[in-house]
Amino acid sequence: MFTKEQLQGILLSLAKTEITVQRQESRDVGFAVRLAVHFRAKNLEFIEALQRTFLQYQIESNLRLHESKTRKQPILSVRKLESLLKLGDLIPVIPDALGQWDNFLQALEIVEFGEHLNQDGIQDIIDLKEGNK
Repeated sequence: MFTKEQLQGILLSLAKTEITVQRQESRDVGFAVRLAVHFRAKNLEFIEALQRTFLQYQIESNLRLHESKTRKQPILSVRKLESLLKLGDLIPVIPDALGQWDNFLQALEIVEFGEHLNQDGIQDIIDLKEGNK
């Protein structure tokens, strides 16, 4: 298990945020928004310890032993909105290694309040996604 401070360090240095906007005609706005945070490491024990630590904070995560055929390393993903919100609360207000958390947390706030269900909210998320690259 990791302490809160260790977990914050892992979030700032190892996490990879993902903002996905896909065309989906069945939605009123025509787009669907998905947010996720991924953790990759060569050491499975590390990823399992991270997952156990998330459980202590009631953060649901999904562990896959192999990300894909070409990427053989394990991957831990957090995708549910409630879990992402809890994860966001753990992020300290300091710069992160990849400069990605500011945009991701703004996108998370847009989704949390349902603003992604209108055209302006979708455009804001697309702008944030572009800034995350």
